[in-house]
Amino acid sequence: RIYRPSMKTVVFILVILKGSEVVEEAEIGSNQDCSWHASLINEKGTGSPYSAYCKPKLKTIVDRNG
Repeated sequence: RIYRPSMKTVVFILVILKGSEVVEEAEIGSNQDCSWHASLINEKGTGSPYSAYCKPKLKTIVDRNG
C-alpha cells in the first residue's frame, strides 16, 4: 500500500446562537456562503433572539483511491 499524506482544506462552520448559547452548528463550504447565511440571521430590526457567526475549521480530505 502506498503512503499518501493526508490533505486538509478549510471549511466554514455557521454557528447559530440564542443569546450566548450555541444552538446549532452547520458546515458551509465557503466563507462567502457562510457570511450570507449569517447576515440573514443577523438582520437588524427583526426582533429575533438568534445571532450567527462563521468560524473556519480545518478538515482532512480522505483519499478514497488509496
